[in-house]
Amino acid sequence: MTKGEVLKQVYDLSVNGNFNHETGWSFSKFKSYVAEKFNSEKRQSIIMEIELPDGWWYLSILKVKDELWDYYIPDTREENDRIYNEIVKELENSKQNIYDL
Repeated sequence: MTKGEVLKQVYDLSVNGNFNHETGWSFSKFKSYVAEKFNSEKRQSIIMEIELPDGWWYLSILKVKDELWDYYIPDTREENDRIYNEIVKELENSKQNIYDL
């Protein structure tokens, strides 16, 4: 998919534009946030949280190639928890915020 297609699909999946435990993001704010996180050409993915109808889930947006993008949302709570545990392990000794990944 293109970057625009990925962003539109992800935004449309969210409950009222709720990301990272903040409510009511506009599509413009969401696009700006993602652009800011991908400001380095070396960055290939970011992790966020998205509110879906059944609660908060991790979301990864991936830059596969220059014009090829994708996103990933876990299928189960167990999978979502595994992602969280992996993130915590990586951040255990650093002072980074999860949303800086």
